[in-house]
Amino acid sequence: MSAGKNLEPRTPDCLVFVDESISDEGGFILTALVVAFDDVSDAVRAELRSAGYTPGTHEYKSSQSKAGNDASTKLRSGLQRVMFDRQCGLAIVVSDIKERDIIGKQALTLLANMCDRGDLGNQKVVVHFDEGISFGSGRIATKALEIRPKCDSRAVLGIQLADMCAHMAATMLRCSMGLLQKLVPAGENSGYDPEEKFPLEFELWATLRYSMAGSTPVKPPAEFGEVEALGLLISEHCTPQVATAARKQFATVYMGCIH
Repeated sequence: MSAGKNLEPRTPDCLVFVDESISDEGGFILTALVVAFDDVSDAVRAELRSAGYTPGTHEYKSSQSKAGNDASTKLRSGLQRVMFDRQCGLAIVVSDIKERDIIGKQALTLLANMCDRGDLGNQKVVVHFDEGISFGSGRIATKALEIRPKCDSRAVLGIQLADMCAHMAATMLRCSMGLLQKLVPAGENSGYDPEEKFPLEFELWATLRYSMAGSTPVKPPAEFGEVEALGLLISEHCTPQVATAARKQFATVYMGCIH
């Protein structure tokens, strides 16, 4: 779990990295949009090397088993640190499992809305999609977005952050739906006894909550109450169970002390 920090306004150019996690069991696809206001490539590259991997050849894959794989576990912790230290944002699209062919278009719809609201600043936004993400037919107004589809995550390193976040957020949603129940130790630097056990979804939420948070207060003052999510789109075709759980898990973010 990550300790709290103060959110500061950021104004550099905006880069967005997009990847998805598919849950056949839950009947949903969760697409993560990692928003970075500076180039995170150097930081991801450093974490790859620190974990013993070769940038450009190896990459982080959330589907790779972490059990007994110290290098992969170390890399995951390093990428979580990059999200936190670089103050990356996280927006989320939740789609029905049958909408696999249009999740790219749904991500662009959310980004266009975020541009209209000013969440991404007034500069042009460059969006990198992992290869394999489809957009379906039809077009969407994207004048504020420069779209780069079919990116290789070994070359566009920020997509590895999106891979990790998509898996973490999808796991949170599966827990909320009652499909997964697991207790994990709090760990070092959590503010709790390292051996104290917490639900897995709490540990994941505590790690991602600053990235998921927007700037609009729900329960002021914002630093002690809740804020709206940075960005959230739940498809109208999701089942009621998925939609309800996703709204409960991601629509607002508590920003107060959790210790």
